[in-house]
Amino acid sequence: MNSHFKLLLLRRFSFLLLAALLCSLAGLNGKDRSVVTDEDRQFWSFQPLKKTSPPIVDNSWVKSPIDGYVLRKLQQANQRPAPETTKRVWLRRVSYSLTGLPPTLGELTEFEADGSREAHARVVDRLLSSRHYGEHWASHWLDGVRYVQEVGYYNFTNLGWRYRDWVIRSLNNDMPYDDFIVHQLAGDLLPNPNGENVYGDGLVATGFLCMQRKPVATRPSPYTFSPFGLGSRSPASW
Repeated sequence: MNSHFKLLLLRRFSFLLLAALLCSLAGLNGKDRSVVTDEDRQFWSFQPLKKTSPPIVDNSWVKSPIDGYVLRKLQQANQRPAPETTKRVWLRRVSYSLTGLPPTLGELTEFEADGSREAHARVVDRLLSSRHYGEHWASHWLDGVRYVQEVGYYNFTNLGWRYRDWVIRSLNNDMPYDDFIVHQLAGDLLPNPNGENVYGDGLVATGFLCMQRKPVATRPSPYTFSPFGLGSRSPASW
């Protein structure tokens, strides 16, 4: 990432932060939020990252390092882990969590017949490689950015669904989160990985900046513009 691009990205991101700050200042009953206090600096997301070691727990319930953290919190709250569920219930839970869809009868039969130690991991890998994974988790991101389908500018009026599909593809292709954010803030400034003059995915990703805008269609619309989705609009199905 060259210095010129970094400068352009910083300018754009600063504008977005300023817009968010102005919107937040307008609704805080006169409280001055232009000064960062010591209390503000204690917020969790502003804390520096620290390298920690998983807690050592002598318990057969712990199957991975993450389980050690979970068990420690449960013990601190004087609670015990819930009993292990059946394979049928587990499969339904993980299927809904990762894809939003129930398992098929064939998938259930295959999983219940698999008595190997890798059975659960194979299910998770299969669900993560499913296109429905990106569709399901894109819904959470699109809700957060206040997705609307009929949005665009000039002669590019079908940006909404293109942006939606780009988010789904990015999740299914395991795009790194920092690249995911940079594409949406300044994708039009990114060079094309293929060396071509126009980087289509970069342009489409900046549809993030157009979300919540009033559509360019001339017919009456239920959508109203508000930066960062701080206003109101009618729900949109995507």
